[in-house]
Amino acid sequence: MRLRRGSGRLQMPVHNRWFIQVAIAPRPAYALRSPVVVTRPPNLRYQCTTAMDTVISQQSPDKIQVLLHRQYHTPDTLSPSTVSPSPLDQFRTWFTEAVQDGTVHEPEAMSLSTATPSGIPSARMVLFKQLDSRGFVFFTNYTSRKSQELLANPHAALVFYWREVHRSIRVLGTVEKINRHESEEYYKSRPVSSRLGAWASRQSTVVGEGEVHARLERLEERFGVHDGDQDNDIPVPDFWGGWRVVPRCVPFSISVYAKMD
Repeated sequence: MRLRRGSGRLQMPVHNRWFIQVAIAPRPAYALRSPVVVTRPPNLRYQCTTAMDTVISQQSPDKIQVLLHRQYHTPDTLSPSTVSPSPLDQFRTWFTEAVQDGTVHEPEAMSLSTATPSGIPSARMVLFKQLDSRGFVFFTNYTSRKSQELLANPHAALVFYWREVHRSIRVLGTVEKINRHESEEYYKSRPVSSRLGAWASRQSTVVGEGEVHARLERLEERFGVHDGDQDNDIPVPDFWGGWRVVPRCVPFSISVYAKMD
């Protein structure tokens, strides 16, 4: 097992399935002006220092330049001795810590990237809902653009970005539909409004003003849903269910400050 340095990062192959990486921030050539330090409760150890007062500059109507340079300070280290030999076990550890940290907003939010067979990419935010022995599961409409692209080109990439703790995780792999029973189990755990929403939402289509609301009202009447109901037996739509991303590579990253003189 060897660490490889390149492009400002350390990469460590583990069973040819994943690697860890450390993003190295070069030391700025100028002194900090009016530094802003974001501190967290005493039990948290992460800080972020900004190197400029002005966040953006707009020198012309068609151009915006980001001026902010953040330097992250974290006690985390990544090495063969500090990570699990299993990428899924390592994810469980980091995800549990992100949830328990208390400062990470929606740690289950992840970017999902797909592509057409000709290579035209698209990305959107979805919610991670389950990790099993095979991979990462999310749920969606099977008629949506993301599902149509996954059917035609069964490869995907996920990104979890937890800015508050300076950690990120990428997942690259193939995809498969989960079985109907798993989709039904999760669907039944959702609130009634979310179950109705699965029926009413025609993802990746243009809708008119008030169209979705009107559709929801018709569905409430169809399934006998009344205000406050949470026990209605609303069936799972045939066009809705789960996808599993089966990982081939799982990079784990931390952002640290380093002097690069």
